[in-house]
Amino acid sequence: MLVRRFFNVLQLVLILLEEGQSSIIEQILLEFGGMHANNNRGEEGEREEREEDMLLTIPQEYWEILLQSLLNLTNKEENIYVKTQKRPTSF
Repeated sequence: MLVRRFFNVLQLVLILLEEGQSSIIEQILLEFGGMHANNNRGEEGEREEREEDMLLTIPQEYWEILLQSLLNLTNKEENIYVKTQKRPTSF
């Protein structure tokens, strides 16, 4: 669960980087780092760690930014695809 959350955060950071949202990236990394900074407790804390991981979520506003960025990227890729399909082929 923690690994999946890490990659979700990483994906969000990469998208925000492409969008030039460095202040939001800094905030996300600080929050994510703070949530997981004390997770190295050894075997006795493994069960507690799993329970905590299940409760941790990325705030809704970040998911909205992620989804909007993905939509924008998808639209850009779609436009590029359409433009390349309209080019006449010469033989």
